[in-house]
Amino acid sequence: MWLSKMKKLLGVMIAAVLAFSGVIGVNAEGEEPLYFGQITEIFESEENTQYLNNTVVNQAAYDKIENGLRGMEICIDIAEFELNLDELKTLFKQVVSNNGELFWVQISYGYQSFSDGKIANLYPYYIDFGTDIDEMKIKFESEVDNILSYISEEMSDLEKVLFIHEYFATHYEYGDTSDTQAYNAYNYLVNKNAVCQGITLAFDYVAERAGVECNFAFSDEMRHVWNVVNLAGKWYYIDLTWNDNSHTLGYVSREDFLVSEEKFSQTHYAWYQNYETGNEYDLAFWREIDSNMVYITGFWWFIDNGYLCRYSFAENVIEEIKNITENVTSLAYLNGKIYYNNVAENSVYEYDLNVGESIKIPIHLDKNGTVWGLAEQYGELILTIKSSFYAVRIVLK
Repeated sequence: MWLSKMKKLLGVMIAAVLAFSGVIGVNAEGEEPLYFGQITEIFESEENTQYLNNTVVNQAAYDKIENGLRGMEICIDIAEFELNLDELKTLFKQVVSNNGELFWVQISYGYQSFSDGKIANLYPYYIDFGTDIDEMKIKFESEVDNILSYISEEMSDLEKVLFIHEYFATHYEYGDTSDTQAYNAYNYLVNKNAVCQGITLAFDYVAERAGVECNFAFSDEMRHVWNVVNLAGKWYYIDLTWNDNSHTLGYVSREDFLVSEEKFSQTHYAWYQNYETGNEYDLAFWREIDSNMVYITGFWWFIDNGYLCRYSFAENVIEEIKNITENVTSLAYLNGKIYYNNVAENSVYEYDLNVGESIKIPIHLDKNGTVWGLAEQYGELILTIKSSFYAVRIVLK
């Protein structure tokens, strides 16, 4: 795993940090710290899983660690809180998991302790992106603000979560597990790919910014992490990583979207959580939908059983708008029109919402290429073109 590649580097890093930072924390007796160590992964599930709760056992220590990480401090003096190692692990996990925007924080860190085991100093490790971190913060928040700009005040919390789910699955992809930067929210939102940890942290941050309480759960045996959201006082599981396991634009599964513990446990196991889950959506209509879902002024549009459909949560009614074909895999909304692909015809159609008619758009492909999916991304219509051996994305001019 990627963590094993980091352990040798971390040993060198902690020695260098301790050598140049000096001693900061002393205990009540004036003793200087005697020991140092390092934690090489924050998700050590068997030892300390209470970080999955929102309860913070030492708010003052939590705040000091968070402020130190935000300021990229090399050494954070936490001697005054008299934390043991397990308490430090819990607080660090809570800070990182509750603040996906702290993308520059490594999942590992060093520490110094006194002879009684109490922690003196925390030595965070920060990712060297090779660029200005302030510039990266601007890019990160700009992407978050762009996503939130599509979320209207009329949306319920359920619709907000659905929109974030569909947007993420349409715009971003699963990353490379060997890339150490694929484990943070920045890489997912700005560089458009991440592994489950980065996906989960990004979803958590954007959902919280949208006003929806969100957290996550982790399975050590599965080596996997996912989100859990609170809707009207009940918790529901979301595994976006598994729901977006295709490189085809517009392909979105909702098998693991807003599900109960009972349903989730059919495919996931050995996770640590303390949530009372609801089951209202275990049989929701969206599980059987054939395409992604697109929000347009109060309605959710999608393809189902060969029909272009729309649904209103307020009215709880599905309308079949137009019989198109059973060979459509995805749709997109751009400049007041809906676009969808037809795999059998290897074509793209444009549906005018005002007129209610579809027209075929001329496209020019290699003879072996097939339009397998499409999506709107940043004002452009992007196609997934597949052959027997490859998949590429092109902009439809």
